[in-house]
Amino acid sequence: MSDHDLRFQSSVLRRRLGLPPWAIVGLALLGVPRILAHDLGITSPPIQGLLTLGPAIVWIFVVLRAKVPSPVVTLLAVGVVYGLALGIVHNLMWGQVFGDNPPELGVLDADTAEVPLRFATFVSSLFTGAAVGLVIGVIVHGLRAVGQRNNRAG
Repeated sequence: MSDHDLRFQSSVLRRRLGLPPWAIVGLALLGVPRILAHDLGITSPPIQGLLTLGPAIVWIFVVLRAKVPSPVVTLLAVGVVYGLALGIVHNLMWGQVFGDNPPELGVLDADTAEVPLRFATFVSSLFTGAAVGLVIGVIVHGLRAVGQRNNRAG
């Protein structure tokens, strides 16, 4: 793939998403500290609250500020990348999380069960990330609609 093709694809993505690909990835990666805190067992409510709500608030602010064409599509893309990060980090932290007590899958021994469980973890992480992005996108869509209605009324 040529440099021109990459630039063209990047500009198409930017038009459709309203943000450059690096911004989509950057927004998604804001969620990685929460994933690590969860996997490391850091459960302090203030820290968990900040790490959970902080990225979502930044996503909302950036998408509203950038006036993207479709907040739902943009944040779904962010959510999918976040889901990829979620799945990768969970799989990288597998040994740290489970140590000598790996999860079981029915009658399968732990070594046999590990592959399907890791795969299921990755797939569920993708769906979780997509769902988070979709929900936040719908919220931003609603906020934008209320703001536009208020602007017309005022």
